[in-house]
Amino acid sequence: MTIPLLLIFCAIFLLVFSTLSNFVRDEAAYTAMRRRRSGFLLWITPALTRVSVWIQNLLGPNNAIERAIRNQLRFVGNAYPLEAAELFAAQVLGVLVVPTALALFLAGAAYFDVHQIPFRQAGLIVALSAVACIVLPVMPIDAIVKRRRAEVLRNWPFLLDLMSIALSSGIGLQNALERVATALPRGPLAEEIMRILNEIRLGAARPAALRAFADRAKLPLVSTSVELIIQSEELGTELSSLLAEQARDFRQTAMLRVEKKALEAPVKMMLPMAVFIFPSILGILIGPVLISFFLSK
Repeated sequence: MTIPLLLIFCAIFLLVFSTLSNFVRDEAAYTAMRRRRSGFLLWITPALTRVSVWIQNLLGPNNAIERAIRNQLRFVGNAYPLEAAELFAAQVLGVLVVPTALALFLAGAAYFDVHQIPFRQAGLIVALSAVACIVLPVMPIDAIVKRRRAEVLRNWPFLLDLMSIALSSGIGLQNALERVATALPRGPLAEEIMRILNEIRLGAARPAALRAFADRAKLPLVSTSVELIIQSEELGTELSSLLAEQARDFRQTAMLRVEKKALEAPVKMMLPMAVFIFPSILGILIGPVLISFFLSK
């Protein structure tokens, strides 16, 4: 009876999805979504769109939960396929659909004597599935942000060198940013520089766009460089030599950080050696002596 229950569940899910799938009629928007999504995410996009509209009608277009998710996604860029409203909709849709379907499946299995599960265990499974539907959609965000910050930090001295060379040739700051954006390797830093340039083209003040980038990155080295660029532009001081010197300081700081980690490695290796390696060595050295001692008796 398990296979018929699974088929019934799949049929109900497909029926619900086919009801919701008529919502997205904007072909241009759907084509834009295809550039960032594929597979299951693209398949459930109409349902996410419908649920996000329901949430906005119920809680408002800029509710607190959506603002918190949007704040988490500030430095994710294009690495995450869902926007804040769709991510909140995915959580709500998961909490509504998955625990309900799981509860119906467990109840059907118990009713048809396929498998009997105690009520407490079934309730715990349903509750854990609801928690998983809330946690799993946002779980990769922190890892993506951490990876992007590490890449920005690694390429930041190279960007400062390029900025110093571009500014020493006599061009302005915005033109230097445009040249640096094309010279940088593809990655988070190049995306953020292009985002700064797009904000400036749309009318944002250059200091505001730079400070917004520093606020998104939340890296002390980046904040220091941004404040140096803004102050140099406001005071009219020469910037290229300052950026070159700062790039050298950042590289020295990175080298010291690597040396510190290298010096910490022997201390961190003591516990695994004491637990796994030393007993094996003692067993090899003392084992034959103990065997000969007990056999000589």
